[in-house]
Amino acid sequence: MSNTVPSGWSVHELGDLAHKIEGGGTPSRTEASFWNGDIPWATVKDLRAVSLRSTEEHITELGLKNSSSKLVPANTMIIATRMAVGKAVFFNRDVAINQDLKAFHPKSETNWRFLLQWYLANSEKIENLATGSTVKGIRLDELRLLPIDLPPLPEQQKIATILSSVDDVIEKTRAQIDKLKDLKTGMMQELLTKGVGSGGVPHTEFKNSPVGRIPSSWGYELLESVATIQTGIAKNAKTEGDMIEVPYLRVANVQDGYLDLSEIKSIRIDRSRLERFSLKDEDVLVNEGGDFDKLGRGAIWDGQISPCVHQNHVFVVRTDKSYLLPRFFNYLSGSQHGKKYYLGCAKQTTNLASLNSSQLKAFPVLLPPLEEQAAICDILTSLDSKITLTERKKATVEALKKALMQDLLTGRVRVNVEKEALSHVE
Repeated sequence: MSNTVPSGWSVHELGDLAHKIEGGGTPSRTEASFWNGDIPWATVKDLRAVSLRSTEEHITELGLKNSSSKLVPANTMIIATRMAVGKAVFFNRDVAINQDLKAFHPKSETNWRFLLQWYLANSEKIENLATGSTVKGIRLDELRLLPIDLPPLPEQQKIATILSSVDDVIEKTRAQIDKLKDLKTGMMQELLTKGVGSGGVPHTEFKNSPVGRIPSSWGYELLESVATIQTGIAKNAKTEGDMIEVPYLRVANVQDGYLDLSEIKSIRIDRSRLERFSLKDEDVLVNEGGDFDKLGRGAIWDGQISPCVHQNHVFVVRTDKSYLLPRFFNYLSGSQHGKKYYLGCAKQTTNLASLNSSQLKAFPVLLPPLEEQAAICDILTSLDSKITLTERKKATVEALKKALMQDLLTGRVRVNVEKEALSHVE
């Protein structure tokens, strides 16, 4: 979508480069023989990376034949035209697609990997072309008219090789993150049911509790017995008195295990209420509601902004540190034990769920000795640090790729097709 064409490049419309663009479909959900077969069947919910290997659902040969779904060959660019407009992927195996996806088969003089990278580089512009009040989509006619500057085929291939090598690093790093997160999940389950013992000696005696088998030396209490639960300020609270404007922590800021403070809004409150709603160091933040898999997500406040208040949809849990360490409760709340409790008692509607303060107060807290709580937290914090470092590496490589795309896909920087492609990114 550039205004000037690099020397040797030619201007086209995207549709001119297509040998064929075909959509897919969905087999009847009422026919059991159409489902759970050996053919991967892709929808927009599968588009989590550029290079894909599997899908959430599978169909049978019978389902493929009795629907408008298409079997797309491996290494074919697949784009979303509804709900995830701007996304483009490919699978390393043949895959069937539904009606929200389109397979783009380029003509012989166009390298599909170059086309994929060009599409990804322009994803934001393409997304902005989508229309629709509830679910946004884009018509194929509009996609076909997109202008694209195309280098000669050898240069396309070289550019695609360079950018694909960076994608490989991103995918490997993403896989490392997933493995670390899986390890943490398994480690949490192990540590929060069996503990670490004392002096390197594991527990040998266990007892039954309302939350299952736990070491005999552990205690068990409801959260309200070992912590204070504080509700936040409502956005439509009174606006009279000695008003001041202060930063305001919202649900969007409280992620699963960390805080996203990239956007902090403010609120006007009566100065006399500032102390009541202000966050304090080591407050454990727990969201009141959200998606089922995010219900109860939380993080610890470390005084990043002062003063800062919290909204009524974010609970503050202040633990009695002589019984319960804030870090330990934060891990416990985010564990399978915590999520199971929240989902079991929360009010649920469609895809959302919500807690109230009484339910949070009744949270069943496991209470190892403080020394063991600290040891468990140290192990999990070490894993968190590894995850954070790996995520930073991924962000760095993604930034490198973005810069390369801006240079190579516009011809601002030309590649020498006579030499080997750039070495892989470490």
